[in-house]
Amino acid sequence: MKNLKLIITSTLLFLIINTTYFWEKEIGIFYLPVFLIIVGTFIYLLTSLFKLIKILIRNKFSDKKTFYSSVYLTFLFTLIIIKPFGLINYEEFEAEDVLIVKNEGAANCNTTLKFKKDNSFKEITFCFGLSEILGTYIISNDTIYFKELNRIQKEKFIYEFGVIQELKKYSEKPLGFILYKNKQDTIGNYFNILKNNLEQ
Repeated sequence: MKNLKLIITSTLLFLIINTTYFWEKEIGIFYLPVFLIIVGTFIYLLTSLFKLIKILIRNKFSDKKTFYSSVYLTFLFTLIIIKPFGLINYEEFEAEDVLIVKNEGAANCNTTLKFKKDNSFKEITFCFGLSEILGTYIISNDTIYFKELNRIQKEKFIYEFGVIQELKKYSEKPLGFILYKNKQDTIGNYFNILKNNLEQ
């Protein structure tokens, strides 16, 4: 019975890890607590597996149920260790990234904008939690205009357009991406350009 509970709990953990892509951005500020619970559960279950293997060796592999349970759990945890973010990288099924920009703020908070080849974009923000905003964009010369955000996301996404422009002072990268709230905004918010294939 104890082995069955261990198998069920470990299988559930494996499924949770492998479906992270679908739920991690929906839990907001609860992301960090959930992440810590997952890590704690993983450590506890892995420790339980080591104890199970120790018992199996002590009994000279005479208990077939314990043996099969150990093999299954070892296989499961090996997959988790090798692929800690899941067996499938679901982002590979999305459109290609043509522009990626990132802003790093205080308290290790950061925002990343990914512009896709199919004219969709996503804003991923990590700041004591994980959140995502989806929308579309159009390009006019060196300006990117944001379009088609739903009402809730439109209230959270404060920018109207962004511009790739030459920086007045730079060391390695001559270009930066500046986001503006509206045409009256003369300051903007600076983002580093991590990838730029817009012209390709």
